[in-house]
Amino acid sequence: MISGKTDVVPGGARAEAKQAMTNIGEILTYASSSFKHVINRNIMVTNMNDFQDVNETFKNFFTADTYPARSFFQVVKLPKNALVMIDAVAVVAGQ
Repeated sequence: MISGKTDVVPGGARAEAKQAMTNIGEILTYASSSFKHVINRNIMVTNMNDFQDVNETFKNFFTADTYPARSFFQVVKLPKNALVMIDAVAVVAGQ
């Protein structure tokens, strides 16, 4: 489980989602896994109007045959005043 990945970066929710997913990718690589082994994501946003922008970023990390389950919900506030936070669950080889 990779919990609570967020990074406040310029460019709004789409940029924050992209950075969070990039960070998750680095953790997956370190754990000898990859995005194709992600089985679930929890995506939290502070504004549900950002759904489309955040959702679009996932096309850069997953293919149609490896798209994992997800929950997408709005929260009142995130740490560091972030707009997006993402948790991911992945299978790790040999575990």
